[in-house]
Amino acid sequence: MNKILIGPCPLTGLLTVGVLLLLVAACDRKPGPNPQSEGPMHDHSAAGAGESKQLYQCSMHPNVISDKPGTCPICAMDLQPVKKIDAKGIPGRAPVQITGQQEQLINIRTVPVKKESVEQTIRAVGRVVVNEEKTGAINSRVMGWVEKLNVDTTGETVEKGQPLMAIYSPDLYSAQQDYLIAARQGGSLAEAARKRLELWGISDAQITELKNTGKPTNTLELTAPLSGTVIEKNVVPAQMIQPGMTLYKIADLSEVWVQAEFYESELPFVEKGQKTAVTVPAYPGREWDGVVDFIYPFLEGKTRTNVARLVFDNPDGLLKPDMYANVEIRNDLGEQLSVPAGAVFDTGKQQYVFVKQSDGVFVPTLVELGPRVGERQVIRSGVQAGDAVVVDGNFLLDSESQLKAAASGSDEEAPEEQALALADMPGFAPLPAAARPLYAPLIETYLAIHARLAADTFEGVANDAVKLREEVKVIAESNVKPPEAADAYQKRVQALEASAAKLTPANLEEARVAFGRLSDDLIVLLTQFPPPVEKPLQVMKCPMWQKSPGRWLQTGEATENPFMGQAMLSCGEAVTTIDKGQ
Repeated sequence: MNKILIGPCPLTGLLTVGVLLLLVAACDRKPGPNPQSEGPMHDHSAAGAGESKQLYQCSMHPNVISDKPGTCPICAMDLQPVKKIDAKGIPGRAPVQITGQQEQLINIRTVPVKKESVEQTIRAVGRVVVNEEKTGAINSRVMGWVEKLNVDTTGETVEKGQPLMAIYSPDLYSAQQDYLIAARQGGSLAEAARKRLELWGISDAQITELKNTGKPTNTLELTAPLSGTVIEKNVVPAQMIQPGMTLYKIADLSEVWVQAEFYESELPFVEKGQKTAVTVPAYPGREWDGVVDFIYPFLEGKTRTNVARLVFDNPDGLLKPDMYANVEIRNDLGEQLSVPAGAVFDTGKQQYVFVKQSDGVFVPTLVELGPRVGERQVIRSGVQAGDAVVVDGNFLLDSESQLKAAASGSDEEAPEEQALALADMPGFAPLPAAARPLYAPLIETYLAIHARLAADTFEGVANDAVKLREEVKVIAESNVKPPEAADAYQKRVQALEASAAKLTPANLEEARVAFGRLSDDLIVLLTQFPPPVEKPLQVMKCPMWQKSPGRWLQTGEATENPFMGQAMLSCGEAVTTIDKGQ
């Protein structure tokens, strides 16, 4: 009996390369058996023998693979020989060979890998703040009352040493008299009295003048400790002053800081001492040059950004505190290999491109990525300058590549991309009726998370994730198991428990990535060990989602994509159905 592997077609609304073969090769259609009545065998052993045996594939349904000639159980067309390709693929992806006519039909376009000088520009938003190293506070060391205000408004410009205010203080007057008496006697008493005046902020010149004149003053004059602008004033005439009160704050605005926020992924390219530039909306076309002075050693928890402090000269005072600024840091990365960013596939586990060989073979090739610069992606290794990489039509190639990998058994390291085996897969064992109360809450919670993600709603996902982990734990600790495959079942449950433990997202994107991995383990478990569910579960597949396994479960017929959300809600296709079970 022929062994046939039926797997999911990973495209929705698009022609696969296998289907396009019909446009250049005629296939005779013959009456054949109904796939539901015949019940063809489905076994991974057919795929496993792909390296040594000739395989056959349906041109209309490329997910139908057989190890012997025959007809497709779905459409009854003759199965076509699968061409053998010498090139090697990567886990989950196999090389694809197509003709020049097929290339044109599916609009494949390639561009060469370039080696060129690359300049990376990092852009961030910042805020102008005062330079803390050029800021001073003026306070009183004695109790008294404001006698006179020389600087009485915020925003005034002052020079270092300029009188700011005069304080009337009886305590100061008394201390001066004590000093004059002690100075006549000399010795340690005079030194103690002088030290008391110094501690109250009386300068040496003022103390010398007091000693020479012998006349104490009842006011203390406070002067500016630096040149700058008064940014804070907390005093009015005749106000009583206590020691330690901050009366003025002065900042030198001839040099300012800009605090810019950079994302975690940008931190490797931001270093102390780098040159930077800012612009502000108030003065379009004007640019200020500065340097990165300090990178704070912690992240902002809410925004997941790291603040860097940039220093800029501001001689004309145009950069004002609390202004928003647009920051740019330009890095010269030297000569680098680069490709258009759209050429790169990123599954989360591996990054790859499709490289065209001279014989029409498109080979998935692993690459090590550098930074993304505009619309181009820097490649550290994996390809060479001049290699032709696919930039248009690569999603079609990727889908066909997945099918060929599933057929040849080369996707052992990427189980999320394997074709689903049906009821006669090794170890298939429906769960007994006692499993219903265990799986019903789990599936209900899972579907609730699916609904939130499909609606672009993150609120409530974390609470549902906690609930789901508890429900998986109950299943793991239960004694309800298929006796004929207890060990295999327990391994599937443990895999689900591990992926559920990782469902701890901080945002919508993280939730979708973790949900993809959880869904894949749940689908494998329910496919091999179907429980008695209330409603049939549709196994769906999204061809666009690359950050984690793109399969999920739903009950409705209308596609509700949890990975793309409302932007592409209907993107996906039904792969198979997990029925009600026992």
